[in-house]
Amino acid sequence: MRHVIIAVLVTSISSLQSASAVSLNGRTNDDSVCDLSPYTTSRLGQITFVPARIPNSEEIYTRLAMRFIVAACRTGQTLIMHSDDGSMFEDRYFSDIATKLCGASNIVREPYPTVEQPNAFRVRCQIVQLKSAVAWLHDAENRQSTEAMIRRGAAVQDSNDQRASDKQAADRQARCKKGLTYGALTGISGGCRD
Repeated sequence: MRHVIIAVLVTSISSLQSASAVSLNGRTNDDSVCDLSPYTTSRLGQITFVPARIPNSEEIYTRLAMRFIVAACRTGQTLIMHSDDGSMFEDRYFSDIATKLCGASNIVREPYPTVEQPNAFRVRCQIVQLKSAVAWLHDAENRQSTEAMIRRGAAVQDSNDQRASDKQAADRQARCKKGLTYGALTGISGGCRD
């Protein structure tokens, strides 16, 4: 009977500990970390779709990460973010998040390479400014919601893509003095009529 009570207590304590653990990816860890690794940007993009090459993408991803962090993490936890390709884009927005949550002097950027991803890195810091991060996110969302930024940016990107496509078609038509072949007009293949 005594062993059964001990087993129940151990199970209860374990479930309490994992319930307070924070992981964007559902990984098992203790409650000392706010874990957004691995593949932070990819995982955030799975929660909210963000089109590639969208304007203001750094601010959009900063907001998406901050939404998760302010909802799930707490002061004193170690924030962990991971870049698989070592992009400047991730470096900038990770630094922005870490500065808002941890203060600039508390940030550690460390290489985290693999054979497939030699430029990968992690950013780690202890969360000490959660209240000011909550206020920043609230103010940012009041100015313009993240969803509105995404919709607006996607519309701008579509417009830019269409203008580039129209310009290419006009340039091609100008080069072809006798007109385009049927294939060139339909986009299948072909070029100028001779």
